[in-house]
Amino acid sequence: LVLVLPTLAAADPCAVTDAKEAASLAQRLYTQGEFQRAGECYTAAGDLPRANEAFVRAVQPSGQANAQGLHAQADTAKALFAQVAGAFRTQH
Repeated sequence: LVLVLPTLAAADPCAVTDAKEAASLAQRLYTQGEFQRAGECYTAAGDLPRANEAFVRAVQPSGQANAQGLHAQADTAKALFAQVAGAFRTQH
């Protein structure tokens, strides 16, 4: 994760004036569950271990949502195949 952070840091997503403010804002954002933004502020504060932890936490909900979406797509595909199979059976 640290390898991709310079790109994020270059855009200055954590608009504060110094590292102490960035750390304080990062902690508030982390507590509120805004892990992506917290990671950006931890990076601005120079606290890379906490930044990495926040970025990992930010990815988890997205991964869970993707897994649920794939499961729903699989169910839809099964239903579609069942309809197609039923249509062939009724035509013959």
